[in-house]
Amino acid sequence: MAAPEEREWEARALELKGEGYTAAVVARKLIEQHGAPVEEAQALVGRLFGRPVDAFAGETTTRIVTGLGLAALGLVGLLVVFSVDWLDGRFLV
Repeated sequence: MAAPEEREWEARALELKGEGYTAAVVARKLIEQHGAPVEEAQALVGRLFGRPVDAFAGETTTRIVTGLGLAALGLVGLLVVFSVDWLDGRFLV
């Protein structure tokens, strides 16, 4: 028989699944917002979705891509700033 908090996690996971969240997001929400242990949350969500779940897959890649995008945007901004002739308001290029 499942503990009351396990039944609560399962009910919340079913709600989140019904709202259209992916398996990884459901597992992360159970871990971060409801205090479920990582292994238990992944196992529970894996049973509900019928496949193995890694709650934290893809987070590092997303952060790296976002960081590189922001760095590129900053470089473009610097190029614009340094290419402006501040005295006449003309572009040097």
